[in-house]
Amino acid sequence: MASVFWHSTVGVALSKLLDSKNSKWLLFAAIFSTILSDFDVLAFRFGIPYGHPLGQRVFTHSIVFALIWALILMFSFGKNNKVLWFALFFCLHYRTVYWVR
Repeated sequence: MASVFWHSTVGVALSKLLDSKNSKWLLFAAIFSTILSDFDVLAFRFGIPYGHPLGQRVFTHSIVFALIWALILMFSFGKNNKVLWFALFFCLHYRTVYWVR
């Protein structure tokens, strides 16, 4: 079973690969993006069942959520760069691809 430590290595690798300036904001955004979808386990504390649209491995593991999250981060940091958007999108979306297999 993968852990948040393993997932964060994808964010570290992508931020180092795509950003030669070693921006700290991209590093932290990429790491946070890889573990963000694991926060859906909090739904159980609020009584939301597994199959509910806001339940575990539903909305936060979707392509739509990855697209929205990457756009929010890109515009909030004022970085209008498609490569950085793709990196942030992939950091969250690779988890969706992982679970589909």
